[in-house]
Amino acid sequence: MPNKFPSDIPKFEGKLGEDLTNHVMTYHLWRASNSIIDDSICLRLFQRTLIGLAAKWYIELPRGSFYNFSQLAISFLTHFQFRIKYDNGMESLT
Repeated sequence: MPNKFPSDIPKFEGKLGEDLTNHVMTYHLWRASNSIIDDSICLRLFQRTLIGLAAKWYIELPRGSFYNFSQLAISFLTHFQFRIKYDNGMESLT
């Protein structure tokens, strides 16, 4: 397990406009390039990339929710996927 987490992996906070797919992909590529294949290590390291709302989401997950990183990634992407909101104003109602 690496002693130091790279600073080039951006932190994900869970705010509107953040690219969650890129975040997961960047993390996945980093762990693959460091030959980290043990899912228990991958799951623990992923939490280091989360701050704010995303960290709160991770911390509140029931213990043992995921057996591998793929399950966590799918849950993460599903939870933080934002719907596009359209502001049409009141004129569309008339």
